[in-house]
Amino acid sequence: MADLSEAVTAVSPQSEQHTHGSLRRWVRPTQAARRGLVVVVWLACIGAFAVLVLMMLEDTPLQSASSRALSVAYIAFMCRTFALHGALAALFFAVLAFSLRQRVAGSALVVLSASFRAPYVALLVGRESIDAQSPPSREVRILSMNVLLTNVDPQPALAFIREHEPDVVMVQEHTPAWHKALTASLAQDYPFVVNEMRNDAFGQAIFSRHPFAEPPVLRLSERTQAASARVTGVQGLHDPQIRVVLDIDGQHLVLQNVHTVPPADKALFYEQRVQFSEFIDLARTETRPLLMAGDFNATATSRHLQHLLAAGMRDANAIAGTGLGNTWPDLGPLRYLPRIRIDHTLVNARVSVRRHILGPSIGSEHRPLLTCITMQ
Repeated sequence: MADLSEAVTAVSPQSEQHTHGSLRRWVRPTQAARRGLVVVVWLACIGAFAVLVLMMLEDTPLQSASSRALSVAYIAFMCRTFALHGALAALFFAVLAFSLRQRVAGSALVVLSASFRAPYVALLVGRESIDAQSPPSREVRILSMNVLLTNVDPQPALAFIREHEPDVVMVQEHTPAWHKALTASLAQDYPFVVNEMRNDAFGQAIFSRHPFAEPPVLRLSERTQAASARVTGVQGLHDPQIRVVLDIDGQHLVLQNVHTVPPADKALFYEQRVQFSEFIDLARTETRPLLMAGDFNATATSRHLQHLLAAGMRDANAIAGTGLGNTWPDLGPLRYLPRIRIDHTLVNARVSVRRHILGPSIGSEHRPLLTCITMQ
């Protein structure tokens, strides 16, 4: 035991010195590693600036089919969609830059991070006041929910419906399984139904307590159906986009259920832009109270939504919601990153928004939206 103690004592100083040296090398990178990190910081700075410039370029006509213009618009759309994530990345590299004593790069990245967040700050600062109820009229509650094709448990969604008792339920990703589950629970209270279920993610339905004043319109105009040739051929512009006119105590309310194609590639992005152009035409021409709700697959800061607002629609979340009202993603590992709002409720000037509620998790990637309105 004495020999063992002496051996340990003899090697301990060398072991301790070796450990401390390793820690110093880990904490303080070598000169070559430091130069590499400085290059990375400056590349991040240049990249963030390029992204910011691209965010400002996406303003081509929605139906433009020019390949170059569409490519620029697509990249810009994605940059605006994930601007919050870009802000976090820029902030991370700013911290790294300051730790490397690259104050110019760090300061630039802080400014760029703030610039990425600016559109969202504008959404919070520029909120509208809750609409005055004049003249008084009956409150109508509209629920919109993307239930998710693969979601096999309807109980959370049904519990939210039972709790708030909406007048209308607008469903996206409506499948035969979801139609069976919803019909079994809602048939008695919601006798007026339009069902365009599908076995993929693009079915829709509307369940209403109030009768329809006109036959439902199931799809967008013939112009979009004629343009529905696809490169990937999964879904097209002929997918259901249900529009109904409700008769509520003698007043007519136009409801447009929305589920645009996801902009997963440039061809789909073009389709989505054409779909938005149809919704913009509806916003410009419909003189009756109009509400659009659903999965727009575009954020409130996108040019798509900005064009709709310029056409006379108003964002219910900006009028009576809380915070940014982000809805997606609500499942999987991505839910731990900042969410974005791609589900919206929009109204025209003939509709007053009294409340706008972001619903709880219902087993879908999307959170539901409940909007309480009155009509003028």
